[in-house]
This record gives sequence, structure tokens and C-alpha cells, in this order.
Amino acid sequence: MQTLYGIGPSLSYFILSLLSIDPNVLVWRLSNFKDMMIVRFVENNFSLENILSYKQQSNIASLKRINCYRGSRHRANLLVRGQRTRTNAHNRKYARL
Repeated sequence: MQTLYGIGPSLSYFILSLLSIDPNVLVWRLSNFKDMMIVRFVENNFSLENILSYKQQSNIASLKRINCYRGSRHRANLLVRGQRTRTNAHNRKYARL
């Protein structure tokens, strides 16, 4: 269940506990009814995959548009959250080369 973008370990355990499904059971041993129950619950109650990635990209675009510090760091493809750049961060700094 954690293979979906936006669902991590804690949320998956929470969903399984709400649906009263044992979290230790293997996926191929679930019945079709329980499988469909999980799918319908997730589709109806959570935004996943495309919606979350679109929100993330639109938030970054708005930061760039208003010319704030974080937006300029995104635009320059540098680290955004105050990490050290003197050493380390080579993947982010030199990704365009």
C-alpha cells in the first residue's frame, strides 16, 4: 500500500486499522472484497499521485513568481532549506552540467 505517492507507513497502518485488516497479512492473501474495500476507501478519502505532484509544482512555481528567497534558490537549482553547500550537495548544484 505504500507504493502509492502520498501514502507512507503510518498512513497505511492507519487505513488498515480503520478497515480492520491485519497489517501483517500478505497482499496476495487478501480477498477481492478486502482489496476493493481498500481501493475505494483510498480513492474517496485521499488525494494521491497526480494531484499531490501538481500541488507541489504549483507551490514551487508560486515561490518563483513572487521572487522570494526560496523561489530564487529553486530557480538557480541550489539547496533551498539552508543546507551546507561548501562541501556536499554536488548532485543538486551540478545537476545541469
